[in-house]
Amino acid sequence: MGKRWRFLVTGVSGAGKTSLCSALLGTNGRVLKTQSPVFHGDLIMDLPGEYLTHPHLRTALLSCIEDVAAVVFVHPADGGVYHVPPGLLSTVPNVRLVGVVSKTDLADPAAARAELARLGLPGPVFECSIHRPQSIQRLRDWLREQGMLPAEGE
Repeated sequence: MGKRWRFLVTGVSGAGKTSLCSALLGTNGRVLKTQSPVFHGDLIMDLPGEYLTHPHLRTALLSCIEDVAAVVFVHPADGGVYHVPPGLLSTVPNVRLVGVVSKTDLADPAAARAELARLGLPGPVFECSIHRPQSIQRLRDWLREQGMLPAEGE
């Protein structure tokens, strides 16, 4: 059975997940706090941070992961260590894991990279800032190469 969405975006609240989705899709504008899953066609499922950080919602997170080909895990460069069990995202087989260190314009990404490694994300890991379009373009190009975003103009 095929996957319903190409990838989902998860991470802690305030990590910049929705801003990243907007930047990837070229729909930059005012971004509001995500209160429930937001679906961008058959491309992206944008989940609220609470799905990851609240233990009672992790079953819902894992159910969502069943419907995607990849998980893009966003961790802010200015964030800390979160109480997420290492390996949680890799419990669903045949799903690609991708790390994004967001808000790299605010802090050194080294600690966030270390946190992604602690959580068991094998990579690749992209460093992004919505204020640095070239960093978003590198991620967008990679997602297109993997067939997770349509080619430009499609």
